[in-house]
Amino acid sequence: AEATQLVEIPLNARPWSGGMRLAISVSPVTAAGRALPAQELVLDTGSSTLAFCNASLATAGASTEYMSCNRYNPGGAPTGYWGRFY
Repeated sequence: AEATQLVEIPLNARPWSGGMRLAISVSPVTAAGRALPAQELVLDTGSSTLAFCNASLATAGASTEYMSCNRYNPGGAPTGYWGRFY
């Protein structure tokens, strides 16, 4: 039988877009394998995408040719975002 290894991921709560949201600390890696400084990532469990809200990644050479565009709250006041995948 294999031993089970537990991994903890600390969660934070941050105000964003009219409410509190879960956030985790992550360190993205460039295409060259260099780790970038840690930053908070909003953990949106109801979304199909993963997005960093830090424009400095665009100058760090981490962007791809793909874009994300998400709109939320159908039937109510719309909210959302768009931007490149990193």
